[in-house]
Amino acid sequence: MTTIWIDAHLSLAIAIWITNTFGITALALRDLGLRGAFVCRNIFRKCVFGAIAENFPYNQLSRIISSFFVIPRLPLGPFLYCIWAIVSILIALVFAGLSPDSLTRILVLLFLFAQLLARSLLPRVLPLISPRTRFIVIGIALAVVVEGCHMFSKPVFSSLRVSPDTPLALGLYRYGLDLLFTLPAYLVIFLVIWLFIKRLYFPLWHYVLVVGFAQVLGDGGLFYFVSSPAMFFFLPYPMSNYHAMNILPYLAVCDQLPSDLTPSFRIYLVVPAVFMTYFVCGTLIRLLGQQFGLA
Repeated sequence: MTTIWIDAHLSLAIAIWITNTFGITALALRDLGLRGAFVCRNIFRKCVFGAIAENFPYNQLSRIISSFFVIPRLPLGPFLYCIWAIVSILIALVFAGLSPDSLTRILVLLFLFAQLLARSLLPRVLPLISPRTRFIVIGIALAVVVEGCHMFSKPVFSSLRVSPDTPLALGLYRYGLDLLFTLPAYLVIFLVIWLFIKRLYFPLWHYVLVVGFAQVLGDGGLFYFVSSPAMFFFLPYPMSNYHAMNILPYLAVCDQLPSDLTPSFRIYLVVPAVFMTYFVCGTLIRLLGQQFGLA
């Protein structure tokens, strides 16, 4: 079967258009991890892996998932993560029942799916501003929605939680207070992430998994998983929070990142950097919350 590789300097949308229009598999070098490839044997390894992957049983299902969400076809690793996420989240929802946390998770997932379905509209979003500003503004806008989903279960302070019995005006007031404390933190967090993606090459799925994992650890996940290691099976459950706020900003700017970046293990430094950012911001938020009688 013919496969076309699209140069990293061209738009990712071209690969999707070729596949949908002509029925020919077209993959962007950025998604193959070859944007910065300069050694022939690295490309050869990618070709061999791609040929083997064609015969894996996940291939057909991967095509269906990718076509539905208008994203490039899933490699084996990301495909397995998606299966893990589906299984672990479904198990968590079944055992939790119709709880406030389950409602939050369902809303976040619906919001994430809506983003993926609307990905084709990205080129029209804030086209006249710089990539950095675009990345941060979109990230903060999505974080506002995700924070709203958490008002039913886990707002920044438990005293701000809303319920079906909470009057609308009071609920909006509490939501506003939540954003007053969290939005400055998200501004700093997305700025830190931006400093990494503009200097280091993050293949799409490395970004999705590594940055999402960093945010989970920073937002209390490290201490939680250390105290309850068995709960690591449900890691995709909290990661969906951050997928819903950090994937779309990356897709909105990835074509405008420097094209001469090469793969490096330094991308994993984003994990401790984001963790420390969350730790510092979280500490300041708690101290301020105590001062105002909210914590």
